[in-house]
Amino acid sequence: TMAGTNTGPLDTIEATGKRVRMNGVYIFRIAEGKIAEEWTYFNLLHYYLQLGYSLTPPDPSRSDSMR
Repeated sequence: TMAGTNTGPLDTIEATGKRVRMNGVYIFRIAEGKIAEEWTYFNLLHYYLQLGYSLTPPDPSRSDSMR
């Protein structure tokens, strides 16, 4: 679990000053004492919702929405 305040740009998200909390998982495969592979999962939808974004379904009337 990570928690913090959105204070600066992250990709295309401008600073909001909002507190966020996010759960996630890191899995590492170790080979010969070194990290050989890494898998990461975070629920980004929950993160965006905390920042005030909403989930809008695609418009089925647009032909490019099915790509």
